[in-house]
Order: sequence, then structure tokens, then C-alpha cells
Amino acid sequence: MVSTGFSWFGILVVILVYAVPAAIILFALYWVIRSAVGSALRRHELWLEERRRVPPAGSAGGAGALDQP
Repeated sequence: MVSTGFSWFGILVVILVYAVPAAIILFALYWVIRSAVGSALRRHELWLEERRRVPPAGSAGGAGALDQP
């Protein structure tokens, strides 16, 4: 039998050896980046809420203790 150099088995092996691990790594990177961004957004939201609760201390145009009647 003459081989044509085309093998379905070879294509399957290449997919399993290269494509599947690459897909797993890309999914893991996506998951890590997604969770890091979500965590950073939650921390920033908490920081903004805390900043809104603290009254100005008199610097940069805020009313300080000496400005109060």
C-alpha cells in the first residue's frame, strides 16, 4: 500500500497534544484574569463608598474645623 502522507490518526494526535492543553491554559488564564478584575472592582467600590462617608478635612477647598461658626 502506498502512503499519501495524510493520516486521520496523526491529525487527532496533534489536536490532543497541542490544542487541548493550549485550550486549558487559555481558559485558566481567562479565569485568573476575570477573578482578579472582579476583586479589584469590588475593592475599588468599597474604597469609593468609604471615601464618600468621610467628611472633608479642610484641605483642597473643604470646610475645616476653623471655618465652622
